[in-house]
Amino acid sequence: PPAHGSEATAVPPGDPPDLLVRDGDPVAVSGRVVAVPGRPVRMCAPAARAAPAPGHPGGQEPTGEPVPAYCDPGVTVRGLDLARVADRRVTRDVVTGQVRVEGTYRDGVVAVERQAPPDTPPEPYPRTPERPPCPAPAGGWEPATPDVERLVRWLRANQDRYAEPYVTYPGGPPPLRDDGGATPVQPTTVTVVGTVLDPAVAERELRAVYRGNLCVVPARHPGATLTAVTDRATDGPAWSAHGVFAAAPDSVTGTVTVRLVVVDAAARRWLRQVDDRTGTVAAHPWVRPLRPR
Repeated sequence: PPAHGSEATAVPPGDPPDLLVRDGDPVAVSGRVVAVPGRPVRMCAPAARAAPAPGHPGGQEPTGEPVPAYCDPGVTVRGLDLARVADRRVTRDVVTGQVRVEGTYRDGVVAVERQAPPDTPPEPYPRTPERPPCPAPAGGWEPATPDVERLVRWLRANQDRYAEPYVTYPGGPPPLRDDGGATPVQPTTVTVVGTVLDPAVAERELRAVYRGNLCVVPARHPGATLTAVTDRATDGPAWSAHGVFAAAPDSVTGTVTVRLVVVDAAARRWLRQVDDRTGTVAAHPWVRPLRPR
């Protein structure tokens, strides 16, 4: 099953009023900067689509050296001191680096008032809980791991009642090997399944298709709801229009993480439409408002 999970500090799902950025608001943004001669200086969103720099089709120098790419989605920055950015490099007059800026936001442009070293980038997706949330049965967890493919197929055919499963390790996750090889001893695993049914009733139903270690827990939403919200978030031109660069369901928290450049008024309306009163959308904007403390 997919390895996605929850975030301890996730933004509350639904309408994000504390994330709204209006023209004239102070904001903070951290990340990669690209300065191409003759074009506005850009800061690139974490998963920005790269375009070759002008005059270098395919993004390659005549010598084969990669040319820094101009990015979209992102924001234009004005007043940035390119000499003070971290990890500064110049390739064929294209300056790149890393920086955190604070300034005034207006229509996709940040007027820089302060710059500093970049923030530590957050993990792109939440971690899966390592250990099962259920206590071990009376005889302990079975050491063998049966084939879960049949269970996964069955759950996906019954998304109106069940969430996407994920795997946990009662004894801790397997160690990573430096050589990339397989772990010599396979660890005990427990498959966790969320449900909108009574967990005891659901477990009896699931035992008809799966005899391995199983932990059945309440779910805020079934998989069908999370799938529908994710489909709305990734469908059509709104994805590009609102600077969205990632959207994924999280069956542990019952949310759909939507990562986008900024929550402006238009993006906020679109997020409400995507959420459709389910309370599942967790917006994670790259451009963050600076609120008085």
